[in-house]
Amino acid sequence: MRLARLILCVAAAAVLSGCGYNRIQTQDEAVKAAWSEVVNQYQRRADLVPNLVRRSRALPSRSRRC
Repeated sequence: MRLARLILCVAAAAVLSGCGYNRIQTQDEAVKAAWSEVVNQYQRRADLVPNLVRRSRALPSRSRRC
């Protein structure tokens, strides 16, 4: 009787522990995708900075001509 209960408890624990694992994996992938979007936005902004610097250096030379 005790052995049957122990086996039943161990089997239930093994089955129930697998249910949460898929959810954790799904959430982990969602976090990675969201963080990837953040990194993409930072990269886009970093790519724009040299262009802005070039334009800001060109502005004083244009205003002197006028």
